[in-house]
Amino acid sequence: MDATRKVIHYLKEEAVPFSTVGIQKAAEALGVEEDLKALTQRVMAEGARETVEALRRFFQVLGSSCPDIYLSRMEEHLREDGEVRVLSRASEGRLGIDVRVMDAYRKTVDFFRFPLPDPKLAGLDLRAGAGLIALYHRNDFGVMGDRVFFKAKGRRRLSEALETAKTLEPFFSAVGLDGLPKALQALKGLGKGKSRTEGSYVLARGEDFWVMRKGPIFGDPELDGALLLEQELSLAFPGGVKIAFKAYWFDIDMVVFLPYLHFGLGEEGIYVEQTWTRRSVFRKDPVASLVREVVMREFEILEVQGSNAVLEHLSPKTLAFLKAFAEHEDPFRALAEGRLQKRAIANLFAEL
Repeated sequence: MDATRKVIHYLKEEAVPFSTVGIQKAAEALGVEEDLKALTQRVMAEGARETVEALRRFFQVLGSSCPDIYLSRMEEHLREDGEVRVLSRASEGRLGIDVRVMDAYRKTVDFFRFPLPDPKLAGLDLRAGAGLIALYHRNDFGVMGDRVFFKAKGRRRLSEALETAKTLEPFFSAVGLDGLPKALQALKGLGKGKSRTEGSYVLARGEDFWVMRKGPIFGDPELDGALLLEQELSLAFPGGVKIAFKAYWFDIDMVVFLPYLHFGLGEEGIYVEQTWTRRSVFRKDPVASLVREVVMREFEILEVQGSNAVLEHLSPKTLAFLKAFAEHEDPFRALAEGRLQKRAIANLFAEL
């Protein structure tokens, strides 16, 4: 895989739009040693072309084909860190599609308006950058790149989302969301307290809500379903390590946070409540990264505050283990495979 494809893959995995700053960070993380200016131009050009092709599909399914001259102008500005904003809404008593093209400083450089034939599609809010499109519908349905999150509080809203997904299916397929209507149909048939997977989608139904996310959270259907149902997970690992927490998923802000975290290591342990640390539901590993950040933040508190810190009374061995966990890219897998202990031992000797 060449440098351009590596950087594009990295940015898509992180679900961030292509930008000069983002490409630089990706190149540093990947150890890519190429002329940064040339690399940025190639990545932005590829991302802009991809986004404009998806926008073409989007306008088509909305029933308003966008002229090529407008699409060319969009691509030109997307190559230069610009953004395209599309709103389907009622204005002056008429349904329409407002298209705003902005430059890198988010100044409007072009504005178009097209008719919207289908009133059911009012309320769509699309934001497109080079290589990444975000689409929201009525606050509880969100798409970011090839990821989706939906949390409905009633069956009627679920039915509305299903009809919207069916109408927009060609667009969703263009951004990597094949099978979305089928997944929503399966979600509609779930019983209370049940969860399942449909292709790459994780589905769950709580007492008074339906929720869906594309992509595994931990990779185990039972664990992922419990997380979406906002149930406590109590996990045990080799070496007497126990971790317990639950996740709350917010539809309006499209974020997930942990109300508490318990980390037990043999005779010792920590309990952190009201963490308030949040992650976008569209992150590749939102829950694991949240757990890591909560632990790392406690180390920062210990360093600054000293006394009355959660970690204050832990032994050096336990502190070394927690630090190894917080610093590992995939700590839960490392725990399950017994590999985290070696890193913890290295941390312990480094502190001596």
